[in-house]
Amino acid sequence: MTILAIETCTTHGSLSLVESASEIGERVLATSSWTRSSSHAEHLSLALEKSRDLLGGWSEIQALACGIGPGSFTGIRVGINTLRAVAWALENSPLGAIPFVGVRTTDTLLAAGRAALPHARVTALIPAQMNLCFASFDGTEPEALSLEQIVARLTEIDSRNPKENLVLGPARLDFEEFVRPLQLGFRRTSVATEFDWPQAVYVARRAAEQLRLEPIKTREALVQKFHWQLVQPLYLRGSGAEEKMSERA
Repeated sequence: MTILAIETCTTHGSLSLVESASEIGERVLATSSWTRSSSHAEHLSLALEKSRDLLGGWSEIQALACGIGPGSFTGIRVGINTLRAVAWALENSPLGAIPFVGVRTTDTLLAAGRAALPHARVTALIPAQMNLCFASFDGTEPEALSLEQIVARLTEIDSRNPKENLVLGPARLDFEEFVRPLQLGFRRTSVATEFDWPQAVYVARRAAEQLRLEPIKTREALVQKFHWQLVQPLYLRGSGAEEKMSERA
């Protein structure tokens, strides 16, 4: 299965074309990454065009995958809407509809962390503004928490199941600065800083895993289950502007 995956939920964006997405037997046909200096949309348009030209069209694509958040409000919308346009075009062409899988940003970071350190507990942290982080502990539902709450949660989790703790994500440096003067009761480890940014290749892996685990056998049923209109952004809280407006009301 060849998957076109994109991730634009943070200031780092990426696109990957991945065949047989998994840790074993995976083949990355094309990849592109960037740091947002302007709109993600500008980078995505060029990356999509190059990917289409590489394949000679979209006929080889068998699934679409996209990061859905939590993360940057604008980035999430750009990524989802870009792939929705591709999905709509395919559905209304002779090629027909294909599955579109939405992947949580924290799960993308989890996949990267597990690939780097399979036996560690992975905590994914993404900036949420207002002195909060979106946090997920080894795949739990992401929550908007303060750094104090994150340390307390990790301490409590580790007291029940002591193991090596890998903290990664765009908010990792904020976490490290916060805990530097503290006497922590749990062990921490680290990996290369490139793992702090969600990457499209891991979006493809998570999407492939969801599709493999799905008991549906026919393409039509699979498309219905993972239809592009069902993919929605994961917003855990209002934007800064929305929260300020609500405070004034």
